[in-house]
Amino acid sequence: MQAIPILSIVETAVGPVTRSLLRFRIVLRPNFKWNEAIHGNMESWWLWIEDRQEGRIYHSERIVLNKIQVQNLSESENTNNQQVTNKNPLHAAVGNQKQKGLVLDILVPVFDPPSAKYWIKVESEHWHTGGGFTKVLNLGNMVLPQREPPQTDLLDLRPLPVQRPLPFNFAKSFMGQFTHFNPIQTQLFHAMYHSDRNIFASVPLGSGKTALAEFAMFRAVKESPQKCVVYLVPSPNLAKKRTFDWKRRFGTDVFSRIIGLHEVAASPFGERRDVVDTQGALLVATPEAWYTYAQNWAPTTFRENVSTVIADEMHLLGEQQGHSLEVAVSRMRFLSEIGLEDDSIEKVVQCAYCGIVCSFG
Repeated sequence: MQAIPILSIVETAVGPVTRSLLRFRIVLRPNFKWNEAIHGNMESWWLWIEDRQEGRIYHSERIVLNKIQVQNLSESENTNNQQVTNKNPLHAAVGNQKQKGLVLDILVPVFDPPSAKYWIKVESEHWHTGGGFTKVLNLGNMVLPQREPPQTDLLDLRPLPVQRPLPFNFAKSFMGQFTHFNPIQTQLFHAMYHSDRNIFASVPLGSGKTALAEFAMFRAVKESPQKCVVYLVPSPNLAKKRTFDWKRRFGTDVFSRIIGLHEVAASPFGERRDVVDTQGALLVATPEAWYTYAQNWAPTTFRENVSTVIADEMHLLGEQQGHSLEVAVSRMRFLSEIGLEDDSIEKVVQCAYCGIVCSFG
């Protein structure tokens, strides 16, 4: 019986991300002894999250583990090097954390009315184990976020002069473009430059949201000059454009270096770990490039090296090309994030998804 490949659910945690999205954290641990004559090189299981009362399957995925992985996961004191053979990058985001088992982070939609019970089932792909391992979660008393968080109205303020609130080395990047900030920039200046709150700015096209991002950059440089700022854009062409523009306008007066990660020939990990010096730098990257660059970073590494993350074009989260941005934002949820987007009716969901309670739009 000890050779039957059972993958047990040892811990679960569920919390709302938005009113329409739940985050499941599931910890699994192998509960059998590996025998190469029986199990061969690897074993596989299927995991489902379902509502049997409503007949819905919310999530399913295949999990594949080899002998070394099973042995490491079976020992609660040796779980730092766990690796999972599946394609969901959200799992890799938590794979290096010290956990007593295999940790899966899964996002599940919430229907209206929400389901009261969720069934989590893990079943071997090749063995009949009597129904596998099943755990029932009763979420009938869960409180979901409010439908619409408070939003900010545009106030009738006197336009802020460019030279008044900023040091000269910051202000001169705007000189020659305009003498005063527009109403949206004026109203958001204090929140962007004088606070560390997470902010979501949903403004119409042409409203100067790039300047809003620059306010947050100046704040990061002023408060944490030794750390880097990450600016995420959806396409390589836009990353090249932003990199060229900021190198021309900022020079070395604001950042020690301005780096387009699309220009880096190799990952800075492994044999070429010192290729990129990020101290006091501005990193401009697509979500894919940033994920490749920082995929092995632990949460402490993020906090030690990154002061602010700015994600542009957040309205793409719900589009076909938005999956990579979703992964990047999910990994950096607990960092200081500034979300920028053109005006969108989906801003309420996106704001809550990023953990932002202060929004504008």
